[in-house]
Amino acid sequence: MKYLWKSFYSGQSSYLGSVYEGQVKCKTERSDWINTPLPVVVLASVRSQFHEMEEGSLKMQALLSLISENVQGEKTFLITDCAHLHVFSLIINGDIETAKKMEVLNGNKLATRFQPFLEGWNCVFWHSYISTDSEYSSYQKKIRDKYQSDPLFRSCIDRDIKKSYSEEKVVKFPNFSFFSQKTFEDLVEQAVGLYILYKKGHRFLFYPGKSNALYDYVVNELSFFYINFDVSIVKKKKMKTALQKSTDVR
Repeated sequence: MKYLWKSFYSGQSSYLGSVYEGQVKCKTERSDWINTPLPVVVLASVRSQFHEMEEGSLKMQALLSLISENVQGEKTFLITDCAHLHVFSLIINGDIETAKKMEVLNGNKLATRFQPFLEGWNCVFWHSYISTDSEYSSYQKKIRDKYQSDPLFRSCIDRDIKKSYSEEKVVKFPNFSFFSQKTFEDLVEQAVGLYILYKKGHRFLFYPGKSNALYDYVVNELSFFYINFDVSIVKKKKMKTALQKSTDVR
């Protein structure tokens, strides 16, 4: 795989009271986003392994800092708190309202955690930025109608449903029919989100991971550019506290 843009980032981040210093390598397959004056959006999934623990803080800091340095347009950080509610609700007996409350709370925690890295960014949440949009309901209908009328679109969603049914999910949710219904609802929600983001003016979408078939279909239809922002830790170390340094001197 050829990467057209690569860069390194060095920085410090804190996690659970400890400070870490590290170097992070970032790369993208496309380079047409560099110096773009167009609005861009970064998706931050509430339950993503990308931002777990101290490495996650370093990686998110690198991602946001390097995009800030290389993008001239408006920058939005979208926490996707309610983009996967239906599948998440399966672990709490399908209770959507409780699932929403939990995910909104988790999204708020994520925003607080990454607030130091978000200077110059517009930090928003799926439950308010997407779900309350004036055309949300009409896009919901459009996507559901499209699933019935467009064989290619339908095959993309069906493919993503099957791909998401991992061995772990098979154990947790043995009823595939029920799981697929919930996953379908989440994929409809995500497709609606893409159309609304495009309507709001965003033209580059960044995420630290590969897109799925649904995303590929929609971004190609809209000329909405998906950027897989590959981020990896090159090296890191835990910094000594002032107390530890004074002890070393003694």
